[in-house]
Amino acid sequence: MTSSESGTDSERMAAQSRVNSLAVLGVPVAVFAALTAWLGAPQVLPAALGAAGWMIALALRQPVALIATRLTTKERAMTIVGLASGPAGGLDRDDRRQFARGQHVVSWILGSQAG
Repeated sequence: MTSSESGTDSERMAAQSRVNSLAVLGVPVAVFAALTAWLGAPQVLPAALGAAGWMIALALRQPVALIATRLTTKERAMTIVGLASGPAGGLDRDDRRQFARGQHVVSWILGSQAG
């Protein structure tokens, strides 16, 4: 394979990637429309606060990783970054009661009572 053939293949793959990206852009819009039709319009403030929280967590992930790698081993730093990255943070925030057949969630992370 010559470099000109490789360049042509790369250009073709780049063009196909752009077409695929445009096709994928419609998926979140379609999912949002379907969920809105099924469940009704979402509340804007909780959605905005949730999105802002995830963006802040994403922005702080790199500084946490840099500090952790300087202060501890690589394996432990990966654990610290994983715990600081979002989903693990909710493990201690809700109140659950254990029963013989499962769990009953008494309160959620945001403090609203489950019943």
